Amino acid sequence: MHENNNPLGMWILYALASALLWIVLVFLKVIGVVRISWIGVVLGLFWLPLVLMCLICGVAALVILIAHIKRRHRRKVTDRRIIRQAKAIGAWTPQAAGGRTLELLAEEYGIKREEGETDRQLRGRIMAAEGKAGRQEDK
Repeated sequence: MHENNNPLGMWILYALASALLWIVLVFLKVIGVVRISWIGVVLGLFWLPLVLMCLICGVAALVILIAHIKRRHRRKVTDRRIIRQAKAIGAWTPQAAGGRTLELLAEEYGIKREEGETDRQLRGRIMAAEGKAGRQEDK
């Protein structure tokens, strides 16, 4: 990359790979391995880069999907561990909870953490919901 973070090298590599694929296609046509017409071989200058780009995008999408699945699995395992530990300790209290534990506790009251909301603000909303639930049970 250049100093200004211009990824020019990636495009040069892409162009060289496309040209190399086209040269291999021409060579295979000359020795008779490929049964494409010469028009298709010449047009390979256009469709081979497209195929290469689709292949690269497909691999990138697969890597992103695998990372997303791994992240979700890791979060699910963490949630299970937090819940298991909380059950071993006893009832959850909002005062002792924080972070992801606080979010799981909020889900029990039907509350979701708002964007940018701190633990203290979420804890206050849980306590308010807890107070309303307690008053409704008293009636």
